[in-house]
Amino acid sequence: MDSIDAIADIYELAPMQHGMLFHSLLDPSAAMYVEQLSCEVRGNLPIERWKQAWQHMLERHAILRSAFLWEGLEKPVQVVAAEAEVPWHIEDLRHLSEDEKQRRVSSFLKEDSQRSFDLGVAPLLRCALLRLGEDRYRFVWTYHHLLLDGWCFSIVLREALEFVDGGAEALPPPARPYRDYISWLQEQDPARAESFWRETLKGFDQPTPLPFAEHQDSKPSAGDVQPEVIWRVPRELMARLGGFAKNHRLTLNTLIQGAWTLVLARTAGTDDVVFGVTVSGRPAELAGAESIVGLFINTVPLRGRLAAGAPVGPFLSSLQTQQGAIEAYGYSSLADIQLWSDAPHDRPLFESLLVFENFPLDRSTLLERSGFTVSGIESQGRTGFPLALMAIPGEQLELRLMFDEGRFTRDAVEQTMRLLEVALSSLLTARTIDEIDLLDGATRGKLLEWSQNPRAFELGEPVHELVARVARRSPEATALVGADGRRLTYRELDEHASRVAWRLRQLGVQREARIGVGIGKSVELIVGMLGVLKAGGAYLPLDLNYPAERLAYLVRDASPAAILNVGVDPIPDTAIPRIDVSQVMAGEKAPPGFVPEPVLMENLAYAIYTSGSTGAPKGVLVSHRNMMNLVAWYVEDAPAHRGGPGHAGLQHHVRRLGHGHLADARDRRRALSRLARAALEPLGVAALADGAPDDGELPSDADCRGSARAQVARVLQAPADDHGR
Repeated sequence: MDSIDAIADIYELAPMQHGMLFHSLLDPSAAMYVEQLSCEVRGNLPIERWKQAWQHMLERHAILRSAFLWEGLEKPVQVVAAEAEVPWHIEDLRHLSEDEKQRRVSSFLKEDSQRSFDLGVAPLLRCALLRLGEDRYRFVWTYHHLLLDGWCFSIVLREALEFVDGGAEALPPPARPYRDYISWLQEQDPARAESFWRETLKGFDQPTPLPFAEHQDSKPSAGDVQPEVIWRVPRELMARLGGFAKNHRLTLNTLIQGAWTLVLARTAGTDDVVFGVTVSGRPAELAGAESIVGLFINTVPLRGRLAAGAPVGPFLSSLQTQQGAIEAYGYSSLADIQLWSDAPHDRPLFESLLVFENFPLDRSTLLERSGFTVSGIESQGRTGFPLALMAIPGEQLELRLMFDEGRFTRDAVEQTMRLLEVALSSLLTARTIDEIDLLDGATRGKLLEWSQNPRAFELGEPVHELVARVARRSPEATALVGADGRRLTYRELDEHASRVAWRLRQLGVQREARIGVGIGKSVELIVGMLGVLKAGGAYLPLDLNYPAERLAYLVRDASPAAILNVGVDPIPDTAIPRIDVSQVMAGEKAPPGFVPEPVLMENLAYAIYTSGSTGAPKGVLVSHRNMMNLVAWYVEDAPAHRGGPGHAGLQHHVRRLGHGHLADARDRRRALSRLARAALEPLGVAALADGAPDDGELPSDADCRGSARAQVARVLQAPADDHGR
């Protein structure tokens, strides 16, 4: 478009186009939002007439000649070219064997779906025709989602087939141009939309975590075909779903939304979830909107709430009512909706999407025309969401869970799909939401098996009392070795911890009071945590490597009664009392009559926060019994505690707690390299001391680099924080 004569029109973008353009420009090399539709054509296809038909579609619909400009502009615009030509790829595969044909078609479809478009050059579409036999073809229509939504394909395909049949004269008058929709958008009152979304999302303040999400080491390039797990709903279940929907005046879409709400809520442990849904976006008050070719579809939030004891019918009806209500404001920008919500604005409002494909493809469109038929329509595209549920109705309902391999394993997504199967079936028989149990028999049996513990551990003493007992028995045995070479015996460790406990008691610290520990990996860290336990408190790890915003959040949410540090700390709340552990260790001993605060095994020992990768970090409270259960397992299981002299135990922090299991080997190596230089936590000291010889010190930093010489027999991991480093 080098001259004004080459331009037919210029106008602004719809909100959905703005979002797509933004994400497309983040990685121009990726084929994000490249959509591909293909179908089989059988019969006597007039190839030149077929090409003319698709060229006429460009001339008929201005949006198909549109490109997008943004550089140097206050806001991006779409520019309609006066003329454009459809790029074609025609390939004859008749000479290949059937297997070779299928491999070539598959290869072409994959390569084509990964080819991006130059968004500034029209047209943002291309066509391909692969000839498989004398009367058999595969037609491929690829376009950028900025131009169209799936609804439009049926419009364009029907018109193209009518052109092949009877030429341009056989077509109805052209539909309204897409710019009319843009004009309609500009007439809408943003205040009404804001009021609606604020009311709809009022009180929803944390994004819904994704089920079984976990960071994965490898992530495929954005151009790769997005992996998916597919479930084809059995016909018998499909018939039951149809009957239930009819009896309760519900849509199949609503049933799937209800099932997805249950899966998200149960896996996240909440009764209030939000996920994305697509709306047609074609306003009823815009005459002829159903025939306009362009991008109308939009992604907006749908909120599902599980009220205790709620009957299944009203629960589903509320979702359907909400879906109807949001259609009127489905044009709203997702960025604006997030700003109007109570949820944090620094992370997505939702990360899962549910799409119910409902293309209005009339069966008459696919009837034989001019000696050929069209069938086997397939679509291929990527979603920008980590987890997307696609529902494709037909003779057999197909559910696809598309996922980001950087966030999910295939096993995790398969498990999510199994939960969805159970949820969908359960909606048909349960009277209330509370009756729906998403665990199948096999899963429930496995959980029961895991929960059985035939061993009766002796859990009568908390960690700090174990350490004190060892200090009385073997006072001069080495307990800690710091990275700086400092060593503490059990007597010194216990005395220093008592000093800290006494200082906390002077501040009025009560049993189970949370005490922040903002100390780097050092002897002081271990003394501080043990001192908190002796004072009856619960320690709260505050990793000094955290961003200031995260530290501020943890302190604000946990409200510690005091913070232990060494020197200074970056934690902004200066109103909270500080205790410098290094100064306390150098000060006077605790009074002779000092007695540690008695605690029960059910009392709180420490608090730890999840990573917050799926929402705001959440505090996890761990009791002394929980901690001692791990100690008991370690003492029984660790070879070092059954071995002879010369063995040493080595403990370090797990850096990830959020998924409730021991960290993987990568976390072990990473944590070992950084934390072995520090010292054992109280948990590790007690566990090691019970079985180690009196002179069984931990390996030094040099010893850690030669662990064979140090004879480290076991690595135990216990939570200190969840930063994931």
